[in-house]
Amino acid sequence: MERRLVTALTALGGIACRAELLDRGFRDVQLAAAVRGGAVLRIRRGYFAIPAAPLDARVAVRLGGRVGCLSALRSYGLWGGFRDDATHITLPRNASRLRWRSDETSGMRADRYPARPCLVHWRDGPVLRRSPRASSWRVELREALSDAAGCAPRADVRAAFESAVAAGALPLPAAQTLLDAIWSRERAPMTLLAGSGSGAESHLVEILLALRVAFVQQVEFAGVARVDALVERCLVIEVDGYRFHAAEPQFEADRRRDARLLALGYPVLRLPARTVVEQPELATRLIVEALTTVRRARLPRRR
Repeated sequence: MERRLVTALTALGGIACRAELLDRGFRDVQLAAAVRGGAVLRIRRGYFAIPAAPLDARVAVRLGGRVGCLSALRSYGLWGGFRDDATHITLPRNASRLRWRSDETSGMRADRYPARPCLVHWRDGPVLRRSPRASSWRVELREALSDAAGCAPRADVRAAFESAVAAGALPLPAAQTLLDAIWSRERAPMTLLAGSGSGAESHLVEILLALRVAFVQQVEFAGVARVDALVERCLVIEVDGYRFHAAEPQFEADRRRDARLLALGYPVLRLPARTVVEQPELATRLIVEALTTVRRARLPRRR
């Protein structure tokens, strides 16, 4: 029975409420026995999880809400910010009996997980009004995107929405319609693009738009495959994540690609993803300097 219960919880994301488990044929006595045996954790009254359940899910449910905003997006495998240093939690406006502790320096934290900071959004619907299919531990994708649009910096909002498009979770027109409906009129409009293959590439888009330079994403070069961006028809920009591009085979492949592009007349500027996301001013300066150098090199020499 315990194995079957763990399998059911795993299929539900590692955590579930009592009603979900009763619907799957389990009984209260079985849930209690699994908790006593250590195969299952009781996060709070009526909520159960496997020990390996995601930390954000356990923190949110323990506090009394659901995982939301950037944390929910990360749980869907989408862009949720470069750093995972807090749990975004969505609570109903009438939420009560919260399991939390707070002080002036650390803010709200779940009582059983005091080391994990929490960012609370008071906008979830009442439990009784949720769809029967709604998750007991995280909000739906569209709700997470809506939360992010009002919480995250502009570049992260673009990255979140474009990652949903890239993953096939939303078609581009639907993502744009959702963003337009929640994006404040006081902020500059944002037009989503379909060419960003990563959150860092979406951050690059924001930098290039701010520079007002012409660029095209995912440009195909014969014998090279695609590049992240071609800027002003003269400079290739590649955004490299350390984990993938630090491996020796990929490192060597990147250098072969750079050599082929240079032979075609296109120098390559490789920017670390962390620099693009966390140091956009530095990334901007490097792009401007590279473009200036390439433009000068292309000017006809005076006799």
